[in-house]
Order: sequence, then C-alpha cells, then structure tokens
Amino acid sequence: GILYQIAHAAVMTTFALWCGRLDVLFNAFGVLFGLVSGCHTIGWLINSTSMESVPFETGIKAFAMWLENTREADKGRQSRRQIKDL
Repeated sequence: GILYQIAHAAVMTTFALWCGRLDVLFNAFGVLFGLVSGCHTIGWLINSTSMESVPFETGIKAFAMWLENTREADKGRQSRRQIKDL
C-alpha cells in the first residue's frame, strides 16, 4: 500500500542523488505527469466523464467511443438513404 509507495519514492530519490541525476528524475516525473494529465483532460473533454482509474485510458476509451458513435451515425444515415431511394 502506501508504505510501498513511500519506500519506492525514497529509493528512486536516493538512487538519483547517488548518481547525480536528480534533474533527470524530476524531468521524468514532469513529463509523465503532463502526459497522464493531458490524456485524462482530452478524454474528459471528448466524453465529459472520467471512465477509468488509470487516467490515460479515459482519453483512449473516449476517442474509441466517439469513433464508434460516429460510425453508427453514418450507418444510420446510409440506411435512411437506401430506404428513401426505394
């Protein structure tokens, strides 16, 4: 649980300090935070909800659902056109 996460953070920070790469650790954290936050926000904008506990899945699922809804709407238009042409 939480102790594992605290221990992991301590090990990563200690290792980064030992290697003199604390800046790389902070840059990696910033990039990952930005990526997850961006994907979550895009998914929320597309679908107006957060669907998963893993934020980047929200963006992927919302985009897939949008594509599926668009495809179903196109199918509906095509079938109405075919009926109309009869």
